Amino acid sequence: MLGAAVLIGLLLLTGCITRTEVENYTITMVDTTVRILSKTPPDRKDWGIVAPSSRQIHIERKVVQWDSVVERYYPDFIRLGVFESAGLVGTAPEGTEPLYPGLFGLFSLTDRDTSGVFSGGLYRFGIGEWRLRWFRDAPNWTIGTYAMEMLIPYRSSSGREILYGVLPLYLRKRFFLRETIPYVALTPTVGISAIPSAYIHLGGTFDVGSIGGLNLRVYLGYWYGVTAGGDIALTSQRSVTFSTFAAGIGISFLDFLNRVEETEIEWKDHPHSAWNVGVAHFGLFYREPDTAGNPRLPGVSFTLFPSYLALPIDKEHFRFLIGLSAFRAVILDDTTSAYSFVPLRFGYWYTLIPDELSVSPFLEYGFYPYGLLDLGVSLNLYVNPYVSLRLVGGYMQSSAVSEWVEDRSIRRWYGAIVVGLGDRIFFDHQLRYAK
Repeated sequence: MLGAAVLIGLLLLTGCITRTEVENYTITMVDTTVRILSKTPPDRKDWGIVAPSSRQIHIERKVVQWDSVVERYYPDFIRLGVFESAGLVGTAPEGTEPLYPGLFGLFSLTDRDTSGVFSGGLYRFGIGEWRLRWFRDAPNWTIGTYAMEMLIPYRSSSGREILYGVLPLYLRKRFFLRETIPYVALTPTVGISAIPSAYIHLGGTFDVGSIGGLNLRVYLGYWYGVTAGGDIALTSQRSVTFSTFAAGIGISFLDFLNRVEETEIEWKDHPHSAWNVGVAHFGLFYREPDTAGNPRLPGVSFTLFPSYLALPIDKEHFRFLIGLSAFRAVILDDTTSAYSFVPLRFGYWYTLIPDELSVSPFLEYGFYPYGLLDLGVSLNLYVNPYVSLRLVGGYMQSSAVSEWVEDRSIRRWYGAIVVGLGDRIFFDHQLRYAK
């Protein structure tokens, strides 16, 4: 049942992205040709007789008509996103073990770190909001849902003290404090879920972002609900009721927000703020043959939800970039590997061939649970709006930051081929700083 509900949710979200408007025209072209001919009479003598004029005028008119159909494509959503998470404070009552998910709800999920202030986590997948035309079409009201939402207030061995929502219903009203990118808004929220957990959520967020799909949020809310089983599959008959107040800090990736005015701008005319936004980058690393000269399998890398934003130093210089991704992992062999959540990238982007080829030197560092440093250069080929191909080379090193993960240090020069899926590369003329 859960898989079917998630699939239905994703279909609903992807079917409400674009609004198509068709304009029908009848085009009429009228062409008039006037020809004037003046013939010389055969006898030029004047015998006192008025002869008729030899001038001739020919007028020809043509009328051509045809039908013309123009299709215009507009965004048909207020907010559409892939993933959102938050680390929450104050969700673990006395006598329970905090989850300790770390900043943004991501950093400590894979180890047993028992330090920090974040006791619980909030995770959302498949985000969608559409305009709600209440109060005589008042702006900034929305109705929305998630393919799946999870509130984990503390560590639970039974799984009962977790609220799961599949396609919960949310109402929001945004009050914009800044109406230019990056937007800043206060957003009161009311949400309700029926399955698998029944709960109500009252709260609000302070939102900054929607720039290249990146957003930062401060959360404040109250949850009250009941989970009617031992896990998300509802394999147990015992239900658990609980409530919690929580505050937290969150981040979202591939999460795009439109103001009402932007839903009246055609897709082709929308400005962009990032050099590169994608779903995932998959890489293959070259490995030297073994001591016997036999070839070895390549190392692999995986980057999830990369977004590299242009830094507008001024209108003439916007090639410097700053970027984030949700997760990056590198596995070179059985003894050398590392992974980090929300690595930070600085770099420079230069277009070599317009609409085709670009180069980007960069420095990327992942903070936790491995300190992962990557200094390199990427040659980027635009294949189509959804696929890119890269040649990347540089130096990489890593070390374990958390004491709960195994130290599998990386220190080596590397060369790699990287394929971007769901990956969009932009060029100078497409960025809003160049307009």
